Amino acid sequence: MQLLKEWFDTRGTDASGYYSTELYAGYHSDFWMSPGYGGNMLRVDPFWYINNAGIPDAQDGFFGGFWELFRSHNIPFRLHWGKFLPNYDHKQWADYLQSQYPRWNDFMTLRKERDPADIFLTDYWRLHLFGG
Repeated sequence: MQLLKEWFDTRGTDASGYYSTELYAGYHSDFWMSPGYGGNMLRVDPFWYINNAGIPDAQDGFFGGFWELFRSHNIPFRLHWGKFLPNYDHKQWADYLQSQYPRWNDFMTLRKERDPADIFLTDYWRLHLFGG
């Protein structure tokens, strides 16, 4: 919380945006790829709107600031699969994501078993899950 307060205080609306950042408890999930796998967690949900300036998933974008802030301070985090994912340094981010999910390899084995022809492994998911 102190890190976020300092981030908002020093960067102003570049860090906070023009609305709010929600902080709330998240629950444990048995789904291997869930942010809640393995226990309860704190969710940090910054709001970004389509009419805001900039590219939110770029390294210097709105979300990139949060991702780099947490990563540079060794704060482990998992991203929401249905929202923005980093759109830069794809291999580095794929490796980071893999390190955050204890059952990553189990999921990828099951994914390959259920989709041997990679029909559902689109270019988008190949980029974000494997880095290319």
